[in-house]
Amino acid sequence: MANTIACHPPGVTYNGLHATTTPSSPQVTDDLTFTKAHFGFLRTYYPQYNGGAVDVGQIAYGLGLKVLNSLFLFDSHPDWIENNYLQFLKPSVASGNVIGVLIGNEDPDKLATIIQYVRLVKQDFPQIPVGTAQTSGFWLADSRASQILPLVDFIGVNIYPIWNWTKPDANNQPVNGAQSVTPEQGFTSFLATYQQLVSKYPGTQVVVSETGWPTTSGWVVNTTPPKQFDIGITNARDYLTRVKNWAQSAQVNVYIHNMFDDLYGVDTSSQFNLHFGLVDYNGKTKGILF
Repeated sequence: MANTIACHPPGVTYNGLHATTTPSSPQVTDDLTFTKAHFGFLRTYYPQYNGGAVDVGQIAYGLGLKVLNSLFLFDSHPDWIENNYLQFLKPSVASGNVIGVLIGNEDPDKLATIIQYVRLVKQDFPQIPVGTAQTSGFWLADSRASQILPLVDFIGVNIYPIWNWTKPDANNQPVNGAQSVTPEQGFTSFLATYQQLVSKYPGTQVVVSETGWPTTSGWVVNTTPPKQFDIGITNARDYLTRVKNWAQSAQVNVYIHNMFDDLYGVDTSSQFNLHFGLVDYNGKTKGILF
């Protein structure tokens, strides 16, 4: 019988590279201390930073955060992946605050590595739920999903509303076709995708490993103040409030993307990706959920 992640209040994703490529332990501790003031559950992308100088799992454990911890799959560096698993992910699971493990994120090209480490986690920790975080498109339409499904305890899926990821409207907000996407339309799209997944995978737990709304698009780091449109804050608040209320009512585990606006370790092919944070680059709360 597959392990499942117990239902919990909505959590948040965390990328320690949001402001620097070399975060220190004090910086990550400050980040997660701030995070804990608003969320009790955290989804990571890396188990360590700065060449191993920062142990994310250890810091989260010390702060009492519950963690859906992730193993990042580095390109062309199987040795880095192995070291991260043995030196950081494995000890974090053993500490007791890890509620589940994700192997990889939106990387079906690394299918063999995903399968390898899913099996290893199940061997080392048979009681810990393990899965992989992939796009909704992968789970719904990629034939490779059938190779992973028998091995995982749950499906980790990143669900975003249907919109154009590279073309913002006049207010730097997402569009679908020629129309700006409203939060209501976005939530309807999100919910329809979730229901498709549940229908396709009956009996398998579906964990929303990411969903969010970008407050703006474009490179705004060097503008003073950072250029944020009020409509972006309003839209993000509306969409995420709908998602949170639904998740709590439907008893679905959801992780809001993201705690901080990401500067590094993010796909910049879409400039929206720079602005999913509840907090901006300068550590200033945007006023979305708090």
